[in-house]
Amino acid sequence: MIFRTVFGLRLKSRSTQQFKMNAIKQILKKNTKLTLYSALAFITGIPAGILAYPLIKDTLPSLLKYAFAGVLTGSTAEIILKVFLRNTTASLIMLLTGITIITPLALLALNGLFVGLILQFAQERGISTIKIISGIIPHGIFELPAIFLSAALGIRVGIAIVTSKGARKKAGWRAFKEASAAYIAVVIPLLIIAAAVEILVSRNLLE
Repeated sequence: MIFRTVFGLRLKSRSTQQFKMNAIKQILKKNTKLTLYSALAFITGIPAGILAYPLIKDTLPSLLKYAFAGVLTGSTAEIILKVFLRNTTASLIMLLTGITIITPLALLALNGLFVGLILQFAQERGISTIKIISGIIPHGIFELPAIFLSAALGIRVGIAIVTSKGARKKAGWRAFKEASAAYIAVVIPLLIIAAAVEILVSRNLLE
C-alpha cells in the first residue's frame, strides 16, 4: 500500500513536470517570431553605432567607465553575481516595458548601437573586431537569447491587451502568467550560465 502510494506520487510528479515542460515549449514556440524580431532590432542598431561613432568618440570612454563602474570589482563569485543581477535587471525591463510593444525594441536597438560603438572604439585602439566578437560569443549565446526572449514575452503581453476583444485585463493577465513561467524556467537559467561564462571564459579571451 505504502509502496503503491509512493510510486503513484512519483508518477504524478513526473507527469506534472512533463506537463510543465510541454507548456513552456508551447510558450516559446508561440513567441518565436517576436524573439526573432527582437534580435533583428538589436542587430539593426549595430551599424547605426558604427556610423555614429565619430560623433560620440570623445565621450565614449566616460560612458564605458560609467556603464561598467563597480561591476568588475571583487572576488570572482561577487563579479559573477553582479553581472547576473545587471543582466537580470535589463531582462526585467524588457519584460515589463513590453506592454508598450515598441519600448523593448527601441531599447534593443539602443543596445545594438552601443555594441557598434564599442566595436569601433576597440578597432581604433588596435583590437580586432574578430577578437571582440570571439570574446562576446561564449556568453552571448546564452545572454542574448535570454534578453531577446524577455522582450518577446513582454511584447506578447502588450499584444494580448491591445488585440483582445472585451476582457483585456483577463487576456493580459493570462499572457503575463505565461511570460512569468517562461522567464523563470528559461531566462533566469540562461542568465546564470551567461554570467559565469562571461567572467570565467569571455573575459580571459579579451585580455
